[in-house]
Amino acid sequence: MNKKVILSLFASTLAIAGELSTATEIGYSNTSGNTSTEAFAFEFKGEKGFDQHNFTLDASALYSQDRGVTSKNKWFLGLNYDYAFAEKWAANYLIAYKQDKFSGYDYQFNTGPGVRYQWIKQENHDLKVGANVLYSSDKIEFTGTNDYISLGAGGEYEWQIVENLKFIQDLSAKSQVDEIDNYFVFSKTALESKITEMFSLGLSYKVDYAHIPAPTKKSTDTTFLAALIINY
Repeated sequence: MNKKVILSLFASTLAIAGELSTATEIGYSNTSGNTSTEAFAFEFKGEKGFDQHNFTLDASALYSQDRGVTSKNKWFLGLNYDYAFAEKWAANYLIAYKQDKFSGYDYQFNTGPGVRYQWIKQENHDLKVGANVLYSSDKIEFTGTNDYISLGAGGEYEWQIVENLKFIQDLSAKSQVDEIDNYFVFSKTALESKITEMFSLGLSYKVDYAHIPAPTKKSTDTTFLAALIINY
């Protein structure tokens, strides 16, 4: 998948959607002396809805060095389009692209249609669930490319615990249709504490699991992040 094609799709989406409601997370650490490490994390979420249409754009990057040697280098781009055809139901189409230099996958690409359902919509609780039929393409390091049809499912839950404290849980899974042992699970658990109208502090824990990892790699990759969140 050509990176220029992917980036142009996202740029076109921004142009169509117009002004976005956005949240940006930035995390950075640097140590020196007995240890010498540097880490940078970035997450972006933009959302725009009009009439029955809703666009959501997600992007993230994680980079770290240990004594000048790169130890993490991963980034993700995801686009969701929803068309609300009933009070709680929406038709969905997603495009997602991930690169992770140290996962054993040169890239992972997924795209396909699905449905989303607004299961809970209350003052303090919000839960959406959905499922998609996907065309998936995984380029595995030193092995080749695996193109296949997969089924994906997931949910997004938000709990406004108190006025300035929010709990977030995102969970998604994808499995190859003709080889069900080839499946992936992603989870993000987060707490966000608002400190001003524009700024929040966030703690998040991510689990990225591949049931059949690339050769010489581990199944589970975890990330803990403390970040400053900017809403604008």
